Amino acid sequence: MKQKTCIVFSLLLLCWGTLTWAAQELKEAEITEVKNQVVKGIDGTKRPAVLKDKIGEKSVVDTGTASPTELTFANSSVTRLGPSSEFSFSSKERMVKLDKGSFLMHTPPGNGGANVDLGGGVTASVTGTTILVAKDAAGGAAFFVMEGSTGKIVNKDGKITEIHPGEVGTMEAGSSEIKVSAVNVDFIRDHAPLFQEFSSVMPGTEGIQAVSDLQASQIQMEMSVLMAPTEAGLSEGHSSALGMMLGYTAAQTNASKNLILAEPDTAAGREESSSPSNVTDARQAGAEVMTASTSSSVDTASGAEAPAGTDTA
Repeated sequence: MKQKTCIVFSLLLLCWGTLTWAAQELKEAEITEVKNQVVKGIDGTKRPAVLKDKIGEKSVVDTGTASPTELTFANSSVTRLGPSSEFSFSSKERMVKLDKGSFLMHTPPGNGGANVDLGGGVTASVTGTTILVAKDAAGGAAFFVMEGSTGKIVNKDGKITEIHPGEVGTMEAGSSEIKVSAVNVDFIRDHAPLFQEFSSVMPGTEGIQAVSDLQASQIQMEMSVLMAPTEAGLSEGHSSALGMMLGYTAAQTNASKNLILAEPDTAAGREESSSPSNVTDARQAGAEVMTASTSSSVDTASGAEAPAGTDTA
């Protein structure tokens, strides 16, 4: 009996130790890639950041124009900062703060995740996830869960909004409303500078591809269609922060007809397609295979043309 008790107690200690390790603090990061003008500041003192610099929780990282950088934490979390961004973090709360700009972050499953301070009393939280976050000059914000677990946004009134993989929560400056939209994961991955302008592959690629494949199957089965943000009811205030993820202006974002996924009847007066030809990105072939196995009545010819006006850039 005593032996069994000791074994159980030992297992409990092991589990406790594992959980403690998994939720380790974000104490320090190392700069693993840097371009052009990146500055780190400590206690009001600023100096140029260089490769392998250590960034502590009292540091603020400032990126200049066309100056992205990458930070890698001890728990293997990777964070990429976009141009013209200001970023800092607090260890015990596992809180990262974005004062302006954008960042892409991957936290491996089991490593405790992270909390994000979006300003104005708005916070977001995730665990084991890849997220893309942006904040425009006016204070509007976008929180995009690309893969992994469901994230949560808590607005200044305490209301909780869940953001599932493939969805973005956008917030206009000064507003407590969080608008949730499904976003074309493939388009973001293929065009966002935080994916394209670095020498290494961002962790979380397999999870992102899984979400991308699911979205493609929904499009092929005509459960969803691709449309511009304005067609899906997003105002320019929501589009502004969303566009920062792509390095777009609000006008360029609203002109991107490959960006938002919504039900076919969402956009008033939108013409319905009788074939799955509205998949215009890299998921075309994979989605066609999925559709062929689901229904033989759907035309999955790979040579189908994109609908008129579809942004295929």
